[in-house]
Amino acid sequence: MSTTPTDLDPTDLDPTDRTGPLGGAGSADVITADVIAADVLTTDVALERRGLWWLLGAFLFCPCHLPLTVGMVTAVLAGTGLGAVLRDHSWIAGTVITLTWLAGTAYGFHLIRQAKRAGGACPTRP
Repeated sequence: MSTTPTDLDPTDLDPTDRTGPLGGAGSADVITADVIAADVLTTDVALERRGLWWLLGAFLFCPCHLPLTVGMVTAVLAGTGLGAVLRDHSWIAGTVITLTWLAGTAYGFHLIRQAKRAGGACPTRP
């Protein structure tokens, strides 16, 4: 009976096994790489890094940059229907940009707090 990827249990995989559970050379590399990648995304270090990237990304939408952001987006969209809507409804655009910043910043801090609770890359308490 042939083993399919859906029949495999991730706990049965050995990262050092090069023969592969599917019988083909190199198949273990693909499966263990997927398992290792999935495991890395849930570690506290990865959570903290993702949180920092969310904070950096949210910084682009910071309300203190709002006049620059709205002006730049309006210039890029000039001559389009979306540019006209943005020009006519700049308060709504500013509100959307501010809410995007708020959501991104809150999610970034959430991920960092979650990493700290899990042990964190840089624990603050001894």
